[in-house]
Amino acid sequence: MRGALPPTTREGRLPLRSYSHQQQQQQQQPSKTTTTLISAASLLSKDQVPQFNRYLKQQQQQPPHLKSSQQASSLSSSPSSTIMKTIVNVSSINNNNSSNTDKSSPSVDKNTMSFAGEDSCFFSVNGQSVGVADGVGAWKSKGFDSSMMSRSLMNHCQFLIDSNTSNAYNVLNDAYQMIKDQNLVPAGSTTACCLSISHHHQHQQEQEEEHVTIVGHNLGDSGFIVIRPGQGIIYKSTYQWHTFNVPYVLTILPREWDREKSTMICDEPSSAETTTMKVKDGDIIVVGTDGLWANVHPCEIESWFITNKEDNTLHRKSVSYLSRFICEQAVRKSSDPYVDDSSIPFVAEAEKFGVYWSGGQVDDITVLVSRVSSLTATPRIQ
Repeated sequence: MRGALPPTTREGRLPLRSYSHQQQQQQQQPSKTTTTLISAASLLSKDQVPQFNRYLKQQQQQPPHLKSSQQASSLSSSPSSTIMKTIVNVSSINNNNSSNTDKSSPSVDKNTMSFAGEDSCFFSVNGQSVGVADGVGAWKSKGFDSSMMSRSLMNHCQFLIDSNTSNAYNVLNDAYQMIKDQNLVPAGSTTACCLSISHHHQHQQEQEEEHVTIVGHNLGDSGFIVIRPGQGIIYKSTYQWHTFNVPYVLTILPREWDREKSTMICDEPSSAETTTMKVKDGDIIVVGTDGLWANVHPCEIESWFITNKEDNTLHRKSVSYLSRFICEQAVRKSSDPYVDDSSIPFVAEAEKFGVYWSGGQVDDITVLVSRVSSLTATPRIQ
């Protein structure tokens, strides 16, 4: 007798769970979690606001049975999609199997940068960073393209993040310095708001897997809020003004100008409000230029998400739906002659400076919505 045989199952096979070398390897190798920002942005220039409002008015005049089938038509494939731009970061969606994203909606452009008027925005291709910027229109009267600075800044932020040339903490400063050093913009000013996933906290994240660190930079009167399902707003950025309606801006002066004698506002990236925060899978980040925040209170956006706490239907919508929905509400309020002044943030801010203002503020509007999405992948055994 050669000794006791190993135990067998009723079918006569060895129990795999006791003798699987592959399973032992899998237990030794921890799963990896990749976090991305699944994002979409909707943009409308102030020159297109009258056209967009005419379309909305025509929609309201439709019979009830057509209204219900085309409700919020600007959120689907419709003529309004040619007026209001919507872009979606397909790269990050394809890397994540999220069910609440629309990968191939005909009403969105599959790009990672866009602009409307003097506004501009970007997503990094790898889903690690997003940003918006709003150019200062005063440069137009001086013979310069007032949109060039905002577009160039967003373009360079995207390049630096995707090429791993910069990181979440330095991207705004590095992009601005690159524009100045290479003389890429003859003149211009812009506000800026940029958010990036930080990889400097990887060891902390391994111990606290539920949270991911986001670094936000906000200079001027663009800004962002973070909404957590079931809780509402967990963070709100603050705007920066030197005086009434004069925001902090990054500026490039013409070479022939004397910086000390110039009356143009010239701030530095170091003046930006920099925030480090913990976010969780499923958190919603709403980023916007002043065209959004001048017309819509953050608490109003929050109310749209928590109206029905048990259902949370808006949380389940795709990011492209959310960006268009919020942008459309801002457009409506900015140009509604009968809007309640108490519902317009710009009215309250003007009053703080002793300025009378009534109604909304018609401006370029950019709304960028990101959903924090974590995908856990178990290492494959070769």
